[in-house]
Amino acid sequence: MREPSLGIFTLVVDSWMIMLTGKIVNGLTIYGFWAAFLIALIVTLLNEIINSIKQ
Repeated sequence: MREPSLGIFTLVVDSWMIMLTGKIVNGLTIYGFWAAFLIALIVTLLNEIINSIKQ
């Protein structure tokens, strides 16, 4: 498991990357930072679930 402070920082960086992807990809609209943060949180949770199932 990751350290909590590093996890929050990682979510913020992931949110910025999702927002950047929304700017680059035509047809993909991200409505602000909090929408991107929610997407990053969902992706992180799904990743943790899939990794726990794999092991």
